[in-house]
Amino acid sequence: MIREDLGYPIMITSYSQYMCTQAALNIATGERYKVVIDELIRFAQGAYGEDSGAPWMDQNLKDKLLANPRAAELAPPAGAAAPPTVQEYRQSLGLDGASDEELLMHTIMQGDQEINAMRAAGPPKQYLGGSQPLKTLMETLGKLLASATSRCKKAPTRWSCGTPRVRFAALSTGLKKEG
Repeated sequence: MIREDLGYPIMITSYSQYMCTQAALNIATGERYKVVIDELIRFAQGAYGEDSGAPWMDQNLKDKLLANPRAAELAPPAGAAAPPTVQEYRQSLGLDGASDEELLMHTIMQGDQEINAMRAAGPPKQYLGGSQPLKTLMETLGKLLASATSRCKKAPTRWSCGTPRVRFAALSTGLKKEG
């Protein structure tokens, strides 16, 4: 019901947390919206933007939240500048031609020094995992086995390595367990 009252905001953090908290308060007080969290008042004020769902929230609830004395305290100061648009923010950083990814990187990271250090480190290390083909994994394991032990013997088409319990052969198409 709260989600409907708020105009069906998307159910991701932080909106989902606001709704759960408000639901708990409604139950604890025995009355819907008797006690409201600041974030819900800011939501009604439109602080989270048009995409939040605020323009579609129940008008009676919106009026109730904005009439709350706390709403005046949470309102932005008179004459406060609106937050910059994405383009204005991009220009303020001197990133006019930069991609959105570059803009986000400059926003999140702590200045050029951190970004330069990241770039100097080179491409990220690739780890073998579920996202890489099985053949690549098997080829890499074959290389590791071949170089990791001096007990390996080279046959014309395979490497044979192992202990008395388990032996693996790295074939040209991968590894197979030998008896």
